[in-house]
Amino acid sequence: MDELLIRNSRRYAEQTGRKLSERLGSGIHGMVHVLSSNVNNDRSALKVFRERESFERERNAYLSLEEGKNSKYRQVQRAFVPLRRRQIAGNRNDNCRSSLCP
Repeated sequence: MDELLIRNSRRYAEQTGRKLSERLGSGIHGMVHVLSSNVNNDRSALKVFRERESFERERNAYLSLEEGKNSKYRQVQRAFVPLRRRQIAGNRNDNCRSSLCP
């Protein structure tokens, strides 16, 4: 299963003009890698999920934090949650249209 996630992560990185770098972590829902730009020094994190349900649950949590908010961060209890920088595939009613979706 991890081989499929890594292969899809590499395909995504190539399609977006970046390269897959070191693994930051993994768990029961998926893994997180660093994406490095092929053009400049920009780096970002790519989180990939093993199951669509896990992706949708996390996506919906981020979307609910953003509803009606213009700030970059949202406070939950005493922790600040950084909001996403890029559009998450679809919205609550859309199906993922990427060839990388499970």
